[in-house]
Amino acid sequence: MFEQIPDCLAVISRDLRIEMCNWRGGYEYVPEHLRRKGAHCYELFYPDQGRACEDCHVLEVFRSGQPLVREKYNPHIGHVEVRCFPIFDQRGEVFLVAEQICNINERKKMQEGLAQQHNYLKTLAEVVPLPMFSKDESGRYLGCNKAFEKCVGSTREEMVGKSVFDLAPKEVAEIYDAKDRELFRQGGVQFYEGTLVRADGSVGQVIFHKATFDKPDGSLGGLVGAILDITERKEAMARLEESEERYRQFFEDDLTGDFIATVDGRLLACNPSFARIFDFASVEEALRLDMRGIHSDPEIRDLLLERLRKERKIDRVALEVQTPTGRHLHLILTAVGIFDEQDQLIEVRGYLLDDTEHQSLADQFLHSQKMEAVGRLAAGLAHDFNNLLTAILGYSEALQKALLDPQQVRWAEQINLAGERAAALTDQLLALSRRQRLQPVALDLNALVTGLKDMLQQLLSTDIELVVLPDRDIAPVMADEARLEQVILNLVVNARDAMPAGGRLTISTSGLLLDAEQAHSFLDARPGRYVVLEMADDGHGIAEEVLPHIFDPFFTTKQKGKGTGLGLATAYGIIAQSGGFMTVESCVGVGTTFKLFLPSVISAPC
Repeated sequence: MFEQIPDCLAVISRDLRIEMCNWRGGYEYVPEHLRRKGAHCYELFYPDQGRACEDCHVLEVFRSGQPLVREKYNPHIGHVEVRCFPIFDQRGEVFLVAEQICNINERKKMQEGLAQQHNYLKTLAEVVPLPMFSKDESGRYLGCNKAFEKCVGSTREEMVGKSVFDLAPKEVAEIYDAKDRELFRQGGVQFYEGTLVRADGSVGQVIFHKATFDKPDGSLGGLVGAILDITERKEAMARLEESEERYRQFFEDDLTGDFIATVDGRLLACNPSFARIFDFASVEEALRLDMRGIHSDPEIRDLLLERLRKERKIDRVALEVQTPTGRHLHLILTAVGIFDEQDQLIEVRGYLLDDTEHQSLADQFLHSQKMEAVGRLAAGLAHDFNNLLTAILGYSEALQKALLDPQQVRWAEQINLAGERAAALTDQLLALSRRQRLQPVALDLNALVTGLKDMLQQLLSTDIELVVLPDRDIAPVMADEARLEQVILNLVVNARDAMPAGGRLTISTSGLLLDAEQAHSFLDARPGRYVVLEMADDGHGIAEEVLPHIFDPFFTTKQKGKGTGLGLATAYGIIAQSGGFMTVESCVGVGTTFKLFLPSVISAPC
């Protein structure tokens, strides 16, 4: 049995002589002639040494009387583990030592490998920029790397052996501990976003990555973890979100119509102002707009895109467009092109300024200037005509009294009638020049219109329905009754001519309080209370290209000899001389609406 044990077993005396040995465990290399009884152990185990080892374990056991285990290195075998046990005599003294020598080269290699791996992992943990830490199964820190020390603001020595309750505020520690226990129960890997409270009290946003590890016996050993500090990322995201919110708010609050569109006309984004410009109730509805269909001239769009490709931007270009509801707008476009890597235009980003009101005011101002110039001319002509007509009418009346021949008297009467017609035309010239003599009185427009109703119905054909809708709460106006009747009659005749197949003419009155902003939309209008006389027909309407000229003196669309072109110009002049203004709205095939705005002379509810 002694010979079969794989380790080397030997019994050694106090003078270090081998009393017994099985020569196993790698010591088979000792020649037979050296295995004699009584040879010194150092001669056999360390033949090159020639003397007892300085730290002889056998002598130590003889001295202490205690078992001993020690690792040594044998040049022939390698690493060995020596276990020595004292053998006592009857007096209780050590007289022999039993020695067991185990070959531990494999174990040593394994230990060295583990040590090397441990050093590698330790070095790796130190050079990895991520904060890393480990805890035992009770949640106490086992260690950490330099990055973790820097991250939390505490040293390794301050943390090892302590739990989160020793290092963090209670409310935060409870969260950390709950997450650790959840990981211990479920095992595997855990990651989550959380708050890190540092030693100085500052707070950071981090992502925890943790996993459990086992002991050699398979039981839970603890956890290892790493922290990804996302504080700067979070702050950058917050700044970005804040910037995006500011941009979004600016985009939505901008009074100009901001938009982003593709080259093929698809609208990608727009603000509420853009939606309002094109008569949409919401941005969502506006995004369905096809930008290709808004231009009055389709070729304009192609020219604009070509200019963008060449110049990269467009600055304040005037456009005429039509909304989906049919409104014609004057817009000012400023835009930049967005190009891809191949330098191909892919997007158009810009804004539209609605210049329609400004353009309308400019047109009204031009018309006013033109009317003023024509008025000055007409006033001069009327003055000269009146001088001539005074003589003509005077002599014609004298001839009627002096002549005895009936035929000659009739000729004189015709001269007088022609003179009176010329005088009436002169009155019209004075009216459009706003220099005729008016006799304004306080008028009740409701009474005026109601009093004219029967006569107006006679002017209209039987297939035209006349509807009068007076507002009982309107105030009086200051106007020349005869001249105002002239204006109404002129507009009724025009409405009749616009409805040859019959229709409806609606005359209504209403009160209006015009504030400064609203007054700005009309040339020569002042803020205040007005009475509005509205005359709306459902006739053939006025063509768009004709509409800007209808108040021009001598402009007419009637056949030659059927109109002087002074009717509407005269009406405009009479209303303007009364302190008011006129507007017209018309759509071909739908009808025309004239509105006469006359200032109220007393306050009245509107």
